[in-house]
Amino acid sequence: MNQIKNSGHKYFKIFFVIFIAFFILIFGSAIFFGTPIGQIPLGIVTLNKIYSQGTRSGQIVKFTEKGVVWKTLEGTLALTQSGAYIGEWNFSVDPKGPDRQKNVDLIYRAMDSGNIVKIDYVQIYGKLPWRGDTSYFVKNIEILGKGTLINLPE
Repeated sequence: MNQIKNSGHKYFKIFFVIFIAFFILIFGSAIFFGTPIGQIPLGIVTLNKIYSQGTRSGQIVKFTEKGVVWKTLEGTLALTQSGAYIGEWNFSVDPKGPDRQKNVDLIYRAMDSGNIVKIDYVQIYGKLPWRGDTSYFVKNIEILGKGTLINLPE
């Protein structure tokens, strides 16, 4: 009877080792190749680790609340240099951020008036789907004034 217990324990150990190896293989390769399933464990580990921070300026051309399960606030800034359009930059507003409502109000005010804004942001290493689609999160917004974009894409 003791031999039967040991053989069951042996099979459990083998199953457990195979399960752990499979788990490491799947999530490890997902993290390495940057697939969405790999971003979740990476994002959990590095949830609040700041990768970079900076400032960008331009005109906000899109701001939306989107998501089926988690509603996130996403925006697009038309980057400018001396009034000329040089590209787009996507950003998110942190749903739990301390200045969330103030930033959202400033974004809508800038969009309504067509003003150029300066956005201070932080980029976190990794991203979580309930925080935003991007890894760039708005920390502060300053309305700079009126501006006209040249060569804005259709």
